[in-house]
Amino acid sequence: MVNRGTNRDTTSKDFYGSSVSNGLANIYSSDNDFSLEVWVYLKPGSNAEIPILYAGGNTWPKISYQDGAIWFYINDFTFITHALESINESIHIVTTYSKNIITLYVNGKLVNFATLNNFQFDNTDLPYFQIGPTNLSTDSFIVDAPAIYRY
Repeated sequence: MVNRGTNRDTTSKDFYGSSVSNGLANIYSSDNDFSLEVWVYLKPGSNAEIPILYAGGNTWPKISYQDGAIWFYINDFTFITHALESINESIHIVTTYSKNIITLYVNGKLVNFATLNNFQFDNTDLPYFQIGPTNLSTDSFIVDAPAIYRY
């Protein structure tokens, strides 16, 4: 019988065994896989970018909508996109990041991916995630069940 009393280590650990005070999408944790998931119903009134789920404070990653497509960015120059057939419905979006690949799933189907070559996030702060807002009053959307998973 295992005693799960006083000797339990309840500290979260990253892949190398150190504490996870900086454990997602920053310069200290580019080796830590994660996924972002969200349900969204878009009502764009323009072709401007609509941020859906993103790390605030000019950090990454980011899921957004623009010009009829879903975009997943991990920095200004590294992103994948997928043109939507329709936006008059709820859309389930899942994005994943690992050290060697990023993927984009829409409604349960893998729609795009990109391989990475020793990618490393350059932000030093732990990102804080937010939903929206859109900058134009003609754009709106409904978001449900946002989730962030770190593996």
